[in-house]
Amino acid sequence: MMLEQDLFLVVPYIESRLAEFHREYYSLLGLSGPGERKIFATFLADAAKVSQPIEAFTEDPLLTQILKYQRQSATDEACWLLFLYCYIGRSGLLNAIHQCWSWEKAEADADAFQKWIIDNQRELKNAGSLNILHKYRAIDLHRAEAMAEDFKSYITWVRTAGTHAQMFRSAVSHAQGQSTIAFDRLYISMNEHTRFKKHIKLDYLCMIGHLKIAGIELGQFYLGDVLLLKKASRQLFSGHPSTKMPVSELGDLMVTLKACLGPSFSIAIIYRALMDWGKEMVIPINPNFRRY
Repeated sequence: MMLEQDLFLVVPYIESRLAEFHREYYSLLGLSGPGERKIFATFLADAAKVSQPIEAFTEDPLLTQILKYQRQSATDEACWLLFLYCYIGRSGLLNAIHQCWSWEKAEADADAFQKWIIDNQRELKNAGSLNILHKYRAIDLHRAEAMAEDFKSYITWVRTAGTHAQMFRSAVSHAQGQSTIAFDRLYISMNEHTRFKKHIKLDYLCMIGHLKIAGIELGQFYLGDVLLLKKASRQLFSGHPSTKMPVSELGDLMVTLKACLGPSFSIAIIYRALMDWGKEMVIPINPNFRRY
């Protein structure tokens, strides 16, 4: 028998909420084609799994390993592997780096770690590539240098607080236990002290909250910070990712959509669904790009 809360995760139910939004509030021109509303509803249903204990549905060995570290009170290692996961994606490149550089080793000598990345860029290229959201996915000398600097900036950011646990505990304490304010504080701090893409920072902090490593939660969409998110929102409401729509208008529409979907759909859920949908539907292929 289906539990009442499970109803909100069923694709037909989500489709009905999207249809109501389209009819009563604002046209979802990006979902006007055959089956497109169902496709987007499926992304929302998949993203909504974050409302359930992750152990109940994950088959991802990396997330399983992160959870194992966390249960063993190895929070630093759990967060380090999670950061690499959010930065690199599912790739042999991640395994090649993490097998050689645990958090303890990388934190103890960030300069040596940085040099290792650069010196071993050819071997790392053979191990795998970065995920699709990176402009240059294959590892070469330039990409290795940039990646090494990004990793070092993350290590330095955490090290200034002592440990990951201390950093997250401090953020929650200064926010007086308010999860969305703590999230914002950490995101602002990351922007000040690290140099990698903002979507990686948001993905990382969302997962920190989802895995209950820290009591933080995404409280706004940050549409102006993540180009893919903005393009996906434009696509959803206007039918084209390049349509000019003010970020403030997009934000208001997203808040209304969230209310229409109901309390089971947090900002983090809608953010994740838009990002995943955007990767498949919005990212244009440059016709002048050639692979050699």
